[in-house]
This record gives sequence, structure tokens and C-alpha cells, in this order.
Amino acid sequence: MNIIQIKQPNNSTMQLKLVGKGSLLMNRMSDDELQAIADKDKSKKIDHKKRWKDKCHKEKGGYGFPAIAFKKSAIRAAKVNTTIAMTDARQMFQVVPDEGDLVFIDAEPPVLRQDRVKGAGNTAAVSYRPQFKKWSCVLTIQYNADVVNPESIASLFAHAGNSVGVGSWRIETDGVFGGFYVDSIAEEDSKVA
Repeated sequence: MNIIQIKQPNNSTMQLKLVGKGSLLMNRMSDDELQAIADKDKSKKIDHKKRWKDKCHKEKGGYGFPAIAFKKSAIRAAKVNTTIAMTDARQMFQVVPDEGDLVFIDAEPPVLRQDRVKGAGNTAAVSYRPQFKKWSCVLTIQYNADVVNPESIASLFAHAGNSVGVGSWRIETDGVFGGFYVDSIAEEDSKVA
């Protein structure tokens, strides 16, 4: 019988500290909105102005933001980074959530932001969303060191913060929010199993 040697992925971790270049707008669908959709009850009235804080992602008594949003931002930025194709970037790294599916956001409590938006049937509507004026986060990123290096990953995130962003009305959608820059990079010594 032949013994087959399997080469395991060379998984490593790194941390990137991201600092917001401007405000971050959150727009999580509240439990009431989800329930109205599940019930297919379009007549249910929800006072969005009173419930705007429900649009925050909560984590450990503070605020969080979906880890996948940061990954998708970096993948999208690969389009302007000629060294890594978007399809390849999807497989090269993962943003590891701090709790549930969220990354902890270091920010002061949000303020209410009121904007005119397009509602159902292309009619004018008002959206009430939490705005974090100053924010930062530390992303833990797992990657295969045989496929990509920390500098390339950091470059993807630098491009993402400059041309894509995260959250509502972000740079990529002709908005002015959600931009960030890479403040620091730290490689972890231990390999991830």
C-alpha cells in the first residue's frame, strides 16, 4: 500500500488596523423590518426615526460590522490592483470575525443621520441611519502564505479603503462614507491549524 503525503495549506494570520477616513454609515435591517418581510405584512408601520439605533450592528456591548463586508471590499478593490484577480482574491484570505459574523468597531456612539432616498416605486423617502463619525477596527486575516503574502493583502485593503469602502453610501456607490486607510500591519508568529 502506498502512503500518500498530503501537503496542508500554509495558513498564517495577520492583523490590519484600519482607520476610517470619514464617517461610517450603518443600515442593518432591524428585527421589526425582517419580521414584517417574513409576515409579508406591508401595512405594518415601523417608526424608523425612533428605531434608527436598531440599524447598528451590536457586538460585546459595543458596535460591530460584518467581517464579510471588509472581505468583499478588498476583493472588489482587486479590480484596480493589477497583481491579483478578483476571482483569485476570493480564495486567498478570510477576515475572521471577532464575535458571530462581526468585527469589533472602535467608535463613539453614533449620531442620527437623515437622508432623502428613493423608496418603493422610485418615490422619495427618508432614511434614518446611524452615523459613526470616527471609527477604526482591527481585522484578523487568515491567509495561505504559499499563495499570497501579507504585503499583497495589505495592498488590497489599502485600495479598498481608497476606492470601495464599507457600509451605506460608500465610495464605490458614489457616496462619501466608509473610506479607510491601513494604519498598521502585524503578522502573527504562530501558524493556524
